[in-house]
Formats: sequence, C-alpha cells, structure tokens
Amino acid sequence: MNKMIKGAAFAGLGVALLLGGGGTLANWNVSDDSRAGIISTGDLNLVASDGKWTKNGEAIDPTSYRVVPGETLTYQQAVTVTVQGDELQAELTVSGVSLDDAVTLDGPYLTDPAGARVDGTIIGNSDVPQQLIATATFAFRDGITGRQGAAKTFNLDKVGYQLTQVADTNNN
Repeated sequence: MNKMIKGAAFAGLGVALLLGGGGTLANWNVSDDSRAGIISTGDLNLVASDGKWTKNGEAIDPTSYRVVPGETLTYQQAVTVTVQGDELQAELTVSGVSLDDAVTLDGPYLTDPAGARVDGTIIGNSDVPQQLIATATFAFRDGITGRQGAAKTFNLDKVGYQLTQVADTNNN
C-alpha cells in the first residue's frame, strides 16, 4: 500500500473511534449556587484630628511662641477610634516621644470624653467610632543652670498613635 492510502485509512479509523466507540460528543450536566450568604469584615481605624497648643488654658501659636524655663504648655487633639468586629479588640498606645533633660513630657496620654485615661487600655467592639482626647504636657524644667536648653527646637511631629488588634481574652 502506498503511504497516502495508509494515512487515509488511519485517519478514518481515528474518526470512527471518536464518533462511535470512544463515547458521545454530548453529555448532561447541571449546577446550582450554594446560597451561603454574604460575609462582611470588621474595621480597625484611627484618625487624629488637628490639635491646639495652650498655656494656662489660652491658645498659643507654637510657630511664634518661645517657651522659657518654668513654663508648661499643653497640646490636645481629638482621636477617632474605630473598632468594629464581633470578636475584635484593640490596644491604643502612644509612641515617638524623645526629648532631653531640659524638658519633660507628661503623656501623651489618651482619655475618653469623661476624662478617664484609656491609653494602653483594650478597646472592644463598638457600633460607632469612639472619640478620644489625646493630651501632652510639655514642661520646660525650672531650676536650669547656664544655657541648658537655650535656643533649641523640639520636634513633636513624631508623636504618634497606634491601634493594634489584640487577642480576644474573653473567647479562648
């Protein structure tokens, strides 16, 4: 047999096997959705608003005010905390404070609207964001000798707030 006849015979045999002996070209199948519902994630968020500096309750402009030994200035700002999740708990802390011997910084610390301190406290799930107050008291120490602390700047822009998820202590 020549090569052409052999090739045609093998091709015909292949088609016959596919159409007849190898199965059908169609089959039944069906699918359906599970209707498992929708799952939503919680939310963990922290937003610090602009604050203000005061001395003895009076507003000051820190860009032009020059503090001297014995003075105390206070900075306050609102911090909005969102902790939403059925089993979600978070700890709110303050970071980034670094000064020198001429000054002390009380805080920053966080309080709730009633004035109770909450920094380092575990905050649990709440349906609405919680408004807190962050306060820092900057005291230029009294009793400084010589030129200690003179003509310095203190950058408090690195003070920050961190909200970190913690393990749920009620659900072991």
